[in-house]
Amino acid sequence: MVILKKANMKTTAQKSSVHIFRFVSILLFILLLSACINYPSERDGKNAFESKIKRAINEQIIDKKQINDGTTEILSFKKVNAQRQEKSGVKLYILEYEAEIRYPKGLNLKYKRCLDTSQFQGWDCYLASMGGLKVRDKGQSEKLNGEIVFEKTEKGWRDELGNIY
Repeated sequence: MVILKKANMKTTAQKSSVHIFRFVSILLFILLLSACINYPSERDGKNAFESKIKRAINEQIIDKKQINDGTTEILSFKKVNAQRQEKSGVKLYILEYEAEIRYPKGLNLKYKRCLDTSQFQGWDCYLASMGGLKVRDKGQSEKLNGEIVFEKTEKGWRDELGNIY
């Protein structure tokens, strides 16, 4: 009788270790699968947005001392939608966002003359207005929305400026 109880205990222990092994195996499989299917996160989108804004502003600034010197501050960034696409065999991830930025020191852009919209000021003004860049007062904030396109590469997801995430 004692021998039977020991045999039953051993098979019960073996059964529970088999269940644990199966559970761990399934969990590892799910983790590996999810690691293979990763897309740019909201944080990646925010970093790409920040790079894009800084580059656009730095190209337009009159006072070069303002470059990357607290010119902009991102108050909020939110991913509102995303879409996966494939074009010509290239995988794309289009992240749509809403953001709010503030200009703590204000912003003086070289296209200040372009603010006079009463008459056509030239193609440089037209192109600057298409970028949405204008003079900003100290502390002024604005809400922006748009999209950031990421492209899948061997090293990860590349944003429009070439940064890899």
